[in-house]
Amino acid sequence: MLKKIFWTTLLFATVVYGITAQDGLVNMVDGIINSVEGLQSSAAGTEGESLVFRVVNDTGFTVKNVFVCKAGEKNWGKNYLTNNLSKGQHITINLGVPPDDAALYNVRIIDVDGDAYTKYNLEIKRRDRISIGIGDMEF
Repeated sequence: MLKKIFWTTLLFATVVYGITAQDGLVNMVDGIINSVEGLQSSAAGTEGESLVFRVVNDTGFTVKNVFVCKAGEKNWGKNYLTNNLSKGQHITINLGVPPDDAALYNVRIIDVDGDAYTKYNLEIKRRDRISIGIGDMEF
């Protein structure tokens, strides 16, 4: 089907506009390339408009939960982990808010023993690397 559309368009351009087959092909390919580049830019823009950052498990223990909430909220919300996070591994979190959101955030991870490690009132920026270690353990 695509071939049929291509050749019909090329023939139409040749007959109506006096464009040679080679010129028509070059223009068509340029149009396709510009369309694909436009789609790629749109997709990149959508991803780039969200607050995305990494949380690194530097506790020395395996982690079973990662939570992020706005500072001052009482509810930690959803667990971002679907599988345990081994020591030294990280998870990339997309909060789905604009990267220039001026809110402060709390980040909490819980290890397999149930110990909680928390950082409070973080001003998280896009592509930040938040390291949570033994010094963040709550007693």
